[in-house]
Amino acid sequence: MSLAATSAQPYAEALIGLAHGHLRRCELELAGARATQALELAREAGYRGFEGSALGVLAAIAARADDRAGAARLALESADILRERGFNLTLAHSLIVHCDATGDAFNGAEVETLLAEAADSFRSSAAW
Repeated sequence: MSLAATSAQPYAEALIGLAHGHLRRCELELAGARATQALELAREAGYRGFEGSALGVLAAIAARADDRAGAARLALESADILRERGFNLTLAHSLIVHCDATGDAFNGAEVETLLAEAADSFRSSAAW
């Protein structure tokens, strides 16, 4: 991993944390700005894990803004990256956002499979 990627990690992580905080306060514009900054930084540095995390936050923002198609697309993009990188807790979040955004568009079996994967991801990331 390059020095640029190593030094970018704490900044990308902090920006994602800030985005989550803004999202919890329903400050969608601020949340989107911080998540977009984190995404750009992660992509520049080649740090795929934080790229996936930032996409997950953007998916949650889209869901809150009632952009179901955008939320579903971003959540799947996030999940693909997070699955690849082993970021299980964040993967579970992206899968849940995807299921929420597409629940009535997918058949029940597909949603059930994604939720089962999310549950497995939560369990595998637990400290106990």
